[in-house]
Amino acid sequence: MVKKLFIVPYESYNEKVMRTIKNSTKKYNKICYISLNKTCSNMVEVLKKDKVDMKKFHFIDSITPSLFRIKEQKNCTFIEDPSNLEKTGNLILNTIKIKKADLIIIDSISSLLIYKPDKEAMPFIEYLLSFLEKMKIDVILFALKKDIDHPCIGQIEMRVDETKELEDKK
Repeated sequence: MVKKLFIVPYESYNEKVMRTIKNSTKKYNKICYISLNKTCSNMVEVLKKDKVDMKKFHFIDSITPSLFRIKEQKNCTFIEDPSNLEKTGNLILNTIKIKKADLIIIDSISSLLIYKPDKEAMPFIEYLLSFLEKMKIDVILFALKKDIDHPCIGQIEMRVDETKELEDKK
């Protein structure tokens, strides 16, 4: 099991995330993408445009239910109440088991920290990482570079195998 934290500048965030996702499809067959900042339909559209093999993906979307009426989608599970981290964690873990994911992508820790204080966010992240370790499932977490000094990011850095800053080329 490999745990990676990618620190990404805001200006190139989407590009870096998409490149990472595309590269992941070369190694992994069942990718569960947990979105805390984009809708499933938006992600599907962008990935299709980038010619990514959509059969490898299942999305967990916490944004759509707060913005739109949910239309059931085959490759997406919706989090109806993302403020309830216990329910959210259970939904995520059950989905991962059912889909037999071999990679989890969490986009993004920075989004979680906007809505939840450290004392709630960190136990949630610890809970997910512990489960993924037991299941031997690889994980990629994204965070914005502006949050690099946030205490929660520091704690995550201690739990992952690799932290990498995805810098813009100068």
